[in-house]
Amino acid sequence: MSRITNLSSALTIIQSELKNLIQSIDLDSNLGSIKCVLNDSSILFIRYNNYNEYSYNLIFSNIKYDRVRFDNFDDTWNVSTRPNHFHPRNSKNGFDSPMKGNPKFDIPILVDLIQKNSLNDPQIRFN
Repeated sequence: MSRITNLSSALTIIQSELKNLIQSIDLDSNLGSIKCVLNDSSILFIRYNNYNEYSYNLIFSNIKYDRVRFDNFDDTWNVSTRPNHFHPRNSKNGFDSPMKGNPKFDIPILVDLIQKNSLNDPQIRFN
């Protein structure tokens, strides 16, 4: 799928499922990104390109590694879900990820994790 198609799918799900948590939302189709500022001041960035690469970042603060990220931009992590991997909060290491780069599959998972505050836990892992 193209980045525009992916962005459109992701945006539709986010606007529907996170509407009560979103303070503001911006779509930049040139960069292939969505930026959502949430009510707790965390920032959700969703990004797709036309090379089947994606990243989903939830940034908690400006402190280094105070974020979580799901992506497939690099293929250097020795994980069973390679190239898809997860960087937990306060860590630069990569771990297995439930994401696959398909917004119709991934964004509902991401929404659920955000709604349950599961991503705040630095020990969260996926198998």
